[in-house]
Order: sequence, then structure tokens, then C-alpha cells
Amino acid sequence: MKEKGPCRRLRRRWLRVNLVLTYTGLAGFALAIAIAVSGGPETAAIALVLAATALVLAAGVVDLLFLRCPGCGRTIAMGNWRPGKQYRCRRCGKLYLFDDDPPERKETEKEEEP
Repeated sequence: MKEKGPCRRLRRRWLRVNLVLTYTGLAGFALAIAIAVSGGPETAAIALVLAATALVLAAGVVDLLFLRCPGCGRTIAMGNWRPGKQYRCRRCGKLYLFDDDPPERKETEKEEEP
């Protein structure tokens, strides 16, 4: 059963999908630049740029649909691949709680210092 309201936890799976899409798209842009600079086929560079753009846009869609702040819903949640470091919403100040964070972690805990 899904949690609703301000206590809802985000799914780290969507954060990982977002990170993979973003970094794959950025790698595609870098590869397209390398092909263009080395004098490779222009159509390959254009195709890579289009594919990379689609990947980065897909990452943005994942952000907007699945990684919104559970408190205010206006900002995009930040996080790491693995649990550990905590982030807060820049707008409302609530912790971004993910489904694999320890159950005893509450919204009122202070942010860990690095």
C-alpha cells in the first residue's frame, strides 16, 4: 500500500533510472563531439546527438513524474545511488526520504554533516 501525504517516501529505483539516463545522455553528447572533431561521419554524430537529447529529456520526465518533493511538490528531489547522505528540499526544508532508508529515520532528523 502506498503512503500518501507528506510522509510519502520516494523510490530510489527512479533516482537510479534518472542517473543512468542522464549520464548515458551526457556520454552520448561527448561521443558525438569526439566523432565530429575527428572527422567521422556527420550522420553518426547527428544521430548520437538526437539519441542523447532523447535520453536527457527522458531523465527530465522521470524527475517531474517520480522525484518531486513529498512536502511541497515543487522541487526535484536530490539523492545518491546508495542510501546514506541526506538532502533537504530547498523550498520547504523537508528531508527527501527514500524507500530504502532505515525505517527509524524520521523527517525531523537533522542533515548529516560530511
